[in-house]
Amino acid sequence: MNSQTLQYFNGLQQETQKFQNESRTYDRQRRIEEENLKNIRLTQLQLEEKLRNISNELGQEIRTKKIEEEKHVRLRQAMASDHQAIIQITSELQGLEADETAEKTKFVKEMESGLDEIDFLLHQRENERLIRLLEGETVKSLVDTKLAAVMSEIGVGGGSSADEMNNAAWTEISANVKEGLNDILDAEERVSVALKERKELEHLVVGLRQKFAAENQNLGQMEIGGLEAKWEQKFTDESNDIMMDDSEGGEQGTSTSTSNPVNSAGSAVHMELFYDEQEPSYGGPVHDANGRNNVGYAC
Repeated sequence: MNSQTLQYFNGLQQETQKFQNESRTYDRQRRIEEENLKNIRLTQLQLEEKLRNISNELGQEIRTKKIEEEKHVRLRQAMASDHQAIIQITSELQGLEADETAEKTKFVKEMESGLDEIDFLLHQRENERLIRLLEGETVKSLVDTKLAAVMSEIGVGGGSSADEMNNAAWTEISANVKEGLNDILDAEERVSVALKERKELEHLVVGLRQKFAAENQNLGQMEIGGLEAKWEQKFTDESNDIMMDDSEGGEQGTSTSTSNPVNSAGSAVHMELFYDEQEPSYGGPVHDANGRNNVGYAC
């Protein structure tokens, strides 16, 4: 009985020792785990602190970026407003400049037209005064005086034959003078008509040049002027050749070259410059009321 009890207690003691060993082992593991957990919590706190700092910095960066974007937007709006104001002012200035240029051009054209009219009226008045003088007794008395001097030199006395000679001479001189005056008046009328036609053709050339520039926007005014200069030089060379041929052949005033309008500077104007590349369906040569074939094509 005692041996069994002793064995039983020995077994209990061994189990107790075993449980105590296991308990100490678990206790050490628990402390290690608690230490690890403490370290993890400390690391977590540090990471959370870093995260808060990063979040604060990110928030500050976002706020700064937003402020900069707002400033940029305001700056762009101010620049757009200034740009619109500049465009408006430029448009107004261009409009004023265009109006001023148009007014000056109109004034110059009116002055040119007025000067032409004044010149024509002065010539007309001079011709009228000359006609009145020729139709009066002044010329007849001058002719009578001159013929009387001639008759006295050749020894012819007065009488009916002398009066007949005076009247015949007066009639012939008066007829010749009147015929010459009529020729002068006709020539001045033709010159006046030619000046008006030249002005109309100059306006037509300006319109055609604007149309050509609009259809060929890649060409500037200097390039268009260069083309006109080349074309005018070609026409000048051809005219010189024709004049040389006429002078060599002895033909005076029989040139059949096509007449070309001239601009205000006196140089020839050629409409073919604006229509060489156009379709023939736009029309043929333009004819005026007198049936003359003017250079250019109907558009």
